[in-house]
Amino acid sequence: MSRYTLAQSADVFIDPTPKNQAVINLFGLNVKEKNRINLLEPCEITIQPGQICYITGASGSGKTTILNCLKSQMHNVIDLDEIELPMNKSLVDCFSENLKKTLKWLSLAGLGEANLMLHHPNQLSQGQRYRLRLALAMSQKPDVIFMDECCNHLDHDTASIISCNLRRYANRYNCTLVLATSQEDLVDDLKPDIIVFKHQGGKACVYYPHYNGDQLEDLFQEEDHQ
Repeated sequence: MSRYTLAQSADVFIDPTPKNQAVINLFGLNVKEKNRINLLEPCEITIQPGQICYITGASGSGKTTILNCLKSQMHNVIDLDEIELPMNKSLVDCFSENLKKTLKWLSLAGLGEANLMLHHPNQLSQGQRYRLRLALAMSQKPDVIFMDECCNHLDHDTASIISCNLRRYANRYNCTLVLATSQEDLVDDLKPDIIVFKHQGGKACVYYPHYNGDQLEDLFQEEDHQ
C-alpha cells in the first residue's frame, strides 16, 4: 500500500483587473498568492498494487494534472501516450513475444480479428491505434499503466469490453491502472477501487467505493451537484 500526495501550483500573471477578480470568484479559483494559482489543492490518495484509480471530471477540469502528479511519484510505469508505434510492421510483428502470447495481448485489447492483425498501425483508426498501444503496454507487465482520455475514441460496446478486460488484467497481473476520462459509464465494467472527481478550480475529491449500485449512483449524483 502506498500513499501519494496530490498538489500542484503554477506561476501565472494575473492582472488585477475587476474582470479577472470576478472570474476568480465566479469559478472558485484558488489563488494562493499574487501571480500564483493552485491547480490542485493538496489531498492524499492511497493505492495498492493491482487497483484501478479512476479520475473523472469535466473536460478541462484538470484530470491530466492529477494523472501526471501521480506518475511523477510512481515507479516502473508505462504511459500509453508515450508509446511509439512502429508504422512499418504488422500488428503481430510489433510484439517481441511468440505468436500465442501476441494473440493474447491483441485479443485483450479488442484487436483479435485475423485480417486486422496483418495491418500496419498507419492503416488503423485512432481508436484501434489506442488499443494497440494498450496491448503493447500490457505485454510489458509494468507495475503501473497510465491512460489519459481512457476509451474516449471507442464506441460504447468496445469501451465496455475493454474496461472488463482491464479489470481482469489488473487482478491477474497485480498491475495498477490509473485512468483519466470524462466518461462516467465505464465504472460498472472497470469497478475501480479509487474514484477521483476533479472539479473546476483546484478541488479534487477522493472516494474508495464499495460495489453497491445504489451507492455508486448516489456518489455520481452527489458530485454532479457540487
